[in-house]
Amino acid sequence: MQEWNVVISVQEHGYRKALDLFADFGNVKRTDFFNVLLMRAEDRQYMLEVLTQKALYLPDSLSFLTRLIPVTHTFIFRSAEEFQSQAKDVVLQWVPELSGKNFHVRVYRRGLKGKI
Repeated sequence: MQEWNVVISVQEHGYRKALDLFADFGNVKRTDFFNVLLMRAEDRQYMLEVLTQKALYLPDSLSFLTRLIPVTHTFIFRSAEEFQSQAKDVVLQWVPELSGKNFHVRVYRRGLKGKI
């Protein structure tokens, strides 16, 4: 799946529940990374609204999820230098929106140990 716009991580044994839940919102696929799925959501905003309501009224129904991350940009890289260059290009697009504001960056790495 090349064109994905959501990363979903689940607790152990949470794949089936995630596949069932997210199938209503788009195409979901397992990855080679431990407990991580990728998704192409047709309407991310709608999906987030539905999940927010579900979390408010049935909080345990989402207990198998550990993280759900909407994605705006993706790129392919083969070295740490390529990663740094391409990541910089993406981040520079956000400068006008972030100018004068505080922000932080958090990275959750799965794989590529010792390479990035």
